[in-house]
Amino acid sequence: MLEKVTERIYYMMPSNETGRPLIGLVIGDDHCLIVDSGNSPKHAREFQLELEKMELPPIKYLVLTHHHCDHSFGMSQWNLVSIANYKTKEYLKTYQEIT
Repeated sequence: MLEKVTERIYYMMPSNETGRPLIGLVIGDDHCLIVDSGNSPKHAREFQLELEKMELPPIKYLVLTHHHCDHSFGMSQWNLVSIANYKTKEYLKTYQEIT
């Protein structure tokens, strides 16, 4: 279930038990933006299922706050324009080389 902050901002509660961080939703007039991708594809999919219950403009953007795995390892579940700091991008490239 998503928690409502304002009419245009929602988030999924983090869980210390599972290491699941907060994922955010910002609703714009024409598009939506997701904040962080989740700690895994499963986590991202749980968030997506909640989004499907809402009437939203198309989701177009994914912003990563930083490179840590609990905020970025759900990226494969999203087919969105991704926005991140240059250093975050470099860390993510390093992770790809390791796997």
